[in-house]
Amino acid sequence: AHSSAEAEFMEACKAALQVVWLRRILDAFGHRQLGPTPLGEDNRACQLMSEAAGQKDRVKHIDLRVWSLKEKVAEGVVQLHAVATAYMPADIFTKALPQPAFERHRDVLHGLARPPPMLPRVPQ
Repeated sequence: AHSSAEAEFMEACKAALQVVWLRRILDAFGHRQLGPTPLGEDNRACQLMSEAAGQKDRVKHIDLRVWSLKEKVAEGVVQLHAVATAYMPADIFTKALPQPAFERHRDVLHGLARPPPMLPRVPQ
């Protein structure tokens, strides 16, 4: 990836594919998901790339396999929601955090605390 937005976009695409897989399993058990599955994202450029109508020159080099995120957003399978960077539990794995943030993320990941609600859907 050439930028953090690209890296976030590629990982969000992988997450969207996992969402599709989980939705198929739930459907097989008779629990069809009627609305889009929310997917939290703290990178605004990634959010915009997932909903942009056309490919921009600056991102056309991204492998076509990862553009499935845009398809899943357009199909209504996944809907990206903004999540404040301070509330991204994955940060515990990628950066040094102050003790309160570390403990908050640790407790969320262990199921001891509820994650904060997502912000409203990313506007188009």
